[in-house]
Amino acid sequence: MSSTSLVDNSTYHLIDRSQRHNIISSNSRDGSMFGLSRKQVAEISWPGAAKNTQVHAWVVKPSTFNETEKYPLAYLIHGGPQGSWTDGWSTRWNPAVFAEQGYVVICPNPTGSTGYGQDFTDAIQNQWGGLPYQDISQGFDWIQENLPYVDTGRAVALGASYGM
Repeated sequence: MSSTSLVDNSTYHLIDRSQRHNIISSNSRDGSMFGLSRKQVAEISWPGAAKNTQVHAWVVKPSTFNETEKYPLAYLIHGGPQGSWTDGWSTRWNPAVFAEQGYVVICPNPTGSTGYGQDFTDAIQNQWGGLPYQDISQGFDWIQENLPYVDTGRAVALGASYGM
């Protein structure tokens, strides 16, 4: 089996009969060839705009991260809108590239994102600018209130396609 992650561009696994994954090859040595590490990646969530929903987001910190410092925010908004940020490598929008420039990168999966159930994906029908925008806005406020190492006064939002 092959896979990627937010810090590794190509990993090959051997899966035995008991479903254990053994890594047999990693082009980037689990990201270390690029100076990256899995400890740079975290997950957060905040209450969504729609009742009884949570918005999931990936967080990628610089490899030189120091929790006592404040870092500018790179808020990466995925296209679609029925798409999602996954724990996968990308040569187009790579959160690690921004993190290595000194940003804390947050990649939210607002209402309409895939992978969180069909109801969550379908909840944007006929109102693409509603719930996703509110989720992203509420996420920014949540980040400001809950992540002391993020300087939201020095923030940039980035995206393409629907994420613009």
